Parts: sequence; C-alpha cells; structure tokens
Amino acid sequence: MIARLPPDEAPTTYEYRHGFLHARTRGDATWTYERNAQGDVSAVTDPDGQITRYFYDPQGRLLTVRYPDQSGHHFVWNGLGQLLEETLPDGGQRAFAYDALGRRISVQDQHGGVTRYAWDAVGRLTATISPSGARRSYAYNAYGQVTAETDELGRVTRYEYADDLHRVSRRINPDGSTLNYRYDHAQLLLTAIDNEAGDTYRLDYTPGGLIREETGFDGRRTAYAYDLNGQLSEKTEFGDDGSQRVTHYQRDSAGRLLLKTLPDGVKVAYRYDDLG
Repeated sequence: MIARLPPDEAPTTYEYRHGFLHARTRGDATWTYERNAQGDVSAVTDPDGQITRYFYDPQGRLLTVRYPDQSGHHFVWNGLGQLLEETLPDGGQRAFAYDALGRRISVQDQHGGVTRYAWDAVGRLTATISPSGARRSYAYNAYGQVTAETDELGRVTRYEYADDLHRVSRRINPDGSTLNYRYDHAQLLLTAIDNEAGDTYRLDYTPGGLIREETGFDGRRTAYAYDLNGQLSEKTEFGDDGSQRVTHYQRDSAGRLLLKTLPDGVKVAYRYDDLG
C-alpha cells in the first residue's frame, strides 16, 4: 500500500525501498525508517527530527533501544534465544527464568515481585502464582483442553466439550450460571451462543463457511456479501427501526481493497505500489 485517503483528514502515504517501509507521511508530518542489512529497523526519525535507534546482536535479537533523550531499553538473551533480563528506560529491571525444557518458570518485575509458573509433564501450564502468593490453576482433559480454571479467590470456572467435536459446548461460571455453545456438525462452525441471561448470539454461514449473517445478543442483525473470490464486498447493518446501513467494498483483480464506501456515503480510498 502506498496511500490511504481517509475522509476529511490528511492522507497517509507510505514509501517502500527494497520491499520495506522507508517513510510514512501524514499531511506535513513524515516518519522515516532506516534498516540494517538484515532488514531490521535500525533508526526511526519522527517529524520533529528526533531519532530513536535500535541495536541487534548477530542473531537479529534486539539488544538496545536508544531514545532521543538518550535513555535506553536493554535486553539480555541466552544462547537459546530466551529473554533473560530487561532494563527499562527508567532503570527498572526485569528477570526471566526457564526450566530445562525451555518453559518460562518465573518473572521478576521491576519492583522485585516474582510471578511463578508451574507446568505438567506434557508441557501444559497448571498454575500461575503471583508475587502475593495468589494462585490461578488449570486442569485439563486427555485432549489437552482446559476443563477447569480456579482463580486467585478459589472460584472455579468449568468447561465441557462436545464429545464428537472436541469444541467447548458449555462454560459453567463460579455462580452456576452457564454459557452454551452450539455448532454445525457438518462444518464444525459455531452457530449459536446462549448467554447467562438466556439471550442468543447466532451465526449463519454460506456453503463455503463464510459468515452470511450474525445476530447479536441484543437482536441486531448484520449481513455480509462476498465476491466470487470469497472476499467481503458488502456489509449491511439492520436497525431496530427497519433501517439499513450498508458499507460497500471495491477491490482490484488481486483482491486488494481499493475503495470503501461508508453508510453515509463517505469514501475511503486505498492505493498500492507495484509490490502490493
């Protein structure tokens, strides 16, 4: 994309070099981007001429962000590419620890508080323990799906799954209220959600699995139309008074959005360079 023309606003244009964003201009304000040989952003110059610089290690991992006021944000990595330490611009430090399998087991924040993580033998997160000692735990079924979540106050939220679909069919809240999910068994698509108040959110699909119409918990409907390539061409929002708010989308032969016409007739135009 090289330009986006929003209504009643200064257009935003984008300039690319070698496939990477080089400059972004909105009205009279321009941000420019410099890159290293690997294509990583090495410097950003804002419209006031202030420069933020980025430094990397040979593996492309970010080491330092140097801000215009000369404050810095620093990162330390281990040989496996895991973040070990982070020093914030204000001098605060965070530390990260991992187990032998590479799973994060603790995070120490800039105030010295430590959050710990517990895992089971097959790599599933079983508990998060906050700096205060409060614990949030998780239980799973044989398929690795969460069946229960116990929060820091001991309140339990449970999840049930449709045996033949392996998709969540019901959420049972700590107070006993439920949220129920229904599916199209042929395409395994979500078709309805019944909330705790008894309201229903509905989804209707095209034969190709695209959303054709959705009805919110409040009863409001939105319909969608697509072109032959399955890309959105029209969205219609139906009001309670029978009104219809229609948004149109026009695309080029490559499927890129060229023009969006809002319900009030305002048009938003998009332009692209040869690389898309």
